[in-house]
Amino acid sequence: MDKFTNNRWVMKIIALLFALILYTSVNIETQTKQTEPISFPVVTNETETLTEVPLQAYYNMDQYVISGVPEFVTVTLDGPRSAVQPVKLQRSIETFIDIEALDTGAHNVKVQYKGVNDNVEVQIDPAFVTVHIHEKVEAEFSVEVDYINELKDGYTLDKPIINPKHVKVVGAREQVERIALVKAIVDLKDETETIKQEAQVAVYDSDGNRLNVQIEPATVNVTIPIISPNKLVSFKLIPKGTPEDGYSIVGLEPAQKEITIFGPKEVLDKIDTLGEIEVDINEISEDTVKTINIPIPPGIKDLSPKTIDVQIKIEKNELRTLTNVPINVIGLPNSLSATFIRPDEGVVDIELIGPLSILKDIDETDLDIYIDVTNLGSGEHEVEILVNGPDSIKWNLSSKSAIVELN
Repeated sequence: MDKFTNNRWVMKIIALLFALILYTSVNIETQTKQTEPISFPVVTNETETLTEVPLQAYYNMDQYVISGVPEFVTVTLDGPRSAVQPVKLQRSIETFIDIEALDTGAHNVKVQYKGVNDNVEVQIDPAFVTVHIHEKVEAEFSVEVDYINELKDGYTLDKPIINPKHVKVVGAREQVERIALVKAIVDLKDETETIKQEAQVAVYDSDGNRLNVQIEPATVNVTIPIISPNKLVSFKLIPKGTPEDGYSIVGLEPAQKEITIFGPKEVLDKIDTLGEIEVDINEISEDTVKTINIPIPPGIKDLSPKTIDVQIKIEKNELRTLTNVPINVIGLPNSLSATFIRPDEGVVDIELIGPLSILKDIDETDLDIYIDVTNLGSGEHEVEILVNGPDSIKWNLSSKSAIVELN
């Protein structure tokens, strides 16, 4: 056996046989593959429906307006998937009607499309639309304010300010000629302060029907002052300070005698007057007009006017003396009587200082000269003599006190 395997020629023959077997095996496999049939890709069709596809209209917009054209159409696409899917995803189809060459009136026109490959079948619903072509006109109208809802009780509206006051309306001649009202709508609900709104403008015919026309601008700025609940109240002027020596105030005359106050109704109901308001009269020696501020009471939002002019009338002082004016006794118990020891007979002289226009009309009845013996018992008492008189005058008594006996 060893002799056989060691023979060179035997090993060469064996190697040749293996090579022939390998060659034959590879050649048979290659021929088998070459004789197999060639396969081709299969083309798949699909159908897709697109809703709310915008419908465009091509027409002479400078000369006409149109109506009756739907805003959207529905499009059905049928064709190879590779062509349908891009249109579906990108919504690249454009639908339109072309009425450039048509005149006014009603026309039944076909809906067309573009942006789709020729190998895709397209169906549009509706396939035809009836479009009405109208002559285009424009006109200018003033804007009025119309209100919805109501203000709270007690609040009222002032005159509205509208900017711009006029708008341009563009539309079919037959619609523009029907316009009766152009209004800016303002909502009053819960409003208590000045309203500042950008209000939508609407156009109506005489029956109150809203008209479909183009409005330029479509909104206007509206400012409406709201007047809160208010009432008229009085006030009283009082002098503050003293005029120049030798002069007296004879009158404080306001330009108006009532003030309008604004605020919640429950606060207004509690206020009937503003009370006393001071007027500075320091060092005044002649008739003068002063402007004074009106104080705002607590709880009040505003008042009108906020200032008033006051005419201050002044005169030079004069002297006048009233003699033997009786002194009254007050506070005397019923069980006691009073006898004046001084001044004799219970009378006094009083020197009055003030403007002549007031002094000349004063008599004893305008003065209250008295002593107060309240809580005094029997015996002799010295009591201050008191005087009540007009605010615009001063006085000097011939005696500042009285001696009285109670018994």
